[in-house]
Amino acid sequence: MSMLSKVFVFVNLFLAIVFSTVTIALYAKRVKFKHELIKEQSLRVKDNEVRGDMIKDLKTLHGNLLRTNDALDGSNKEQASIIDNLKNLNKEATDRFLLAETQRQTTEAKVEVQDLELKRRHDQIDNMHKVILKQQQALRVTEINRRNAESQKIEMENELNKVRQQLADVLKEKTRVEKDLHHYTWMIEKLLEHGIPVADIVFGGDGQPAPPIPSRVLSVRNDVNLVMLSVGKSDGVKKGFRFIIFRGDQYIGKVEVESLFDNMCSARILPDWTKKEIKEGDTANTRVY
Repeated sequence: MSMLSKVFVFVNLFLAIVFSTVTIALYAKRVKFKHELIKEQSLRVKDNEVRGDMIKDLKTLHGNLLRTNDALDGSNKEQASIIDNLKNLNKEATDRFLLAETQRQTTEAKVEVQDLELKRRHDQIDNMHKVILKQQQALRVTEINRRNAESQKIEMENELNKVRQQLADVLKEKTRVEKDLHHYTWMIEKLLEHGIPVADIVFGGDGQPAPPIPSRVLSVRNDVNLVMLSVGKSDGVKKGFRFIIFRGDQYIGKVEVESLFDNMCSARILPDWTKKEIKEGDTANTRVY
């Protein structure tokens, strides 16, 4: 309950008590006055005294009423002051509400701006994640390429080692061939010094070297030490021509033509010049390039 309500209740209670007291007192005096009228003569003096007392009581009551009226006036002033205070409080509360509303709107605007900024940053983070994923994919591809390059490098190193080994073998073979060539040249010179017709023996008697004739081995008869070549008279082959047999870049041996046909010829395998078994499909040529 507010202060103003308490004041109103107190005033109403006080007035009710006062009026009730006055009413009871007046009623009592009226009853007594009636009795005194019956005893008018005998009780006149007492009636005057009672009237005097009543006047005193009325004066007292009047004073009480005046004091009550003053109290009510003070209460009204207090109520007016309370109302003014309430108005001031209401105005202050309204101002605070308006200020709070303004601050709320400002805060909402700031929150909206922050939300937009947060969304923009989220988009930037998403874009950065995409870039990072692309970079990671590029790194994976680079790593795969690096591994492939390392594997290719290892294969190339292995191949290079093989080539080096083959080169070393070729150099060894070259050294050996050069020694053999020197030896055979020395032998030929010695044969020529003793009057042996080396040219006739090698080139078929006319002293002219055989022309370059490429061929291949059609068949091999190891039981009779013969091979069949894919060239003949029409290719310029003559009896006594010697063909060198190769398999790829590998020297196999040497054969000498014995029988001629138009497109084929048979040749005898020279064991002293043959290192490996001649096979069908090997290449043959009268010269080495």
